[in-house]
Amino acid sequence: METIIEPKDLEANPKFIEQKRETISGLIDGMIDKPIIDIVNGFNKLPYCFTMQSCFGHFVYNTQRDPYNIKPLPIADTIATVEYRIAYIAFCVENSESGIRFIKALDEITSIDSAYIQFCSAEWF
Repeated sequence: METIIEPKDLEANPKFIEQKRETISGLIDGMIDKPIIDIVNGFNKLPYCFTMQSCFGHFVYNTQRDPYNIKPLPIADTIATVEYRIAYIAFCVENSESGIRFIKALDEITSIDSAYIQFCSAEWF
């Protein structure tokens, strides 16, 4: 089921700084998938955005059935089918010049491989 939509326009949010402070104050490293802790914490240091959700992605295959595992996919010719769990970072971005530049930079990342890298909004936000 697709739950993504075209990126939403930024809106004025006079409580952005307060919401960022509140969100980040409740975030601890144990809540973040280990391989992306530094990435998430790095984004949260930027003054014009903060992370709302993130997921490193998880692989499920014949001998690995744990949907929350964060182990890399092994190099083996014995794995016939892999179910990939999506990896993502969801941001709240300030409606400012810096926020707009950030949005444009994120959108440009899709040119690396648009079949696998998407820049979008999620309907549930």
